[in-house]
Amino acid sequence: MTPEELVEALAPIRLPPEVARFGPMDALIAFALGLLLALLLRAVLPSLTARKASPEAQARRALAAASQLPADERLFRLAHLLRQLDPDDQIPRPAGLSAQLYDPAHAPDTAPLEAAILAAARRKERGA
Repeated sequence: MTPEELVEALAPIRLPPEVARFGPMDALIAFALGLLLALLLRAVLPSLTARKASPEAQARRALAAASQLPADERLFRLAHLLRQLDPDDQIPRPAGLSAQLYDPAHAPDTAPLEAAILAAARRKERGA
């Protein structure tokens, strides 16, 4: 028996006529599934394709958030942020930082520390 004869000997597909026909209900179901898929993609794609903020932008946001804290907490937060951005101490630390951190009588000056944080963020952004 040749392959052509074998194909001719096969019985025809036996589907009920109402199943074999593509009707309006099937079209509505396909449309609804398409809408569900579109909603799912709209929810998922922005998180997958969003650009990550640059290290400098993240540092500026962290500086803005730290500015709302009391002076001693702000100084600690800024020192921690500098340690995160520059763990190898490649950016020079402001003079007197240890004294400011450990001596409560010392008035904290955060401007040099903020400048060091931004320099570390720029260095990280360049990939150096």
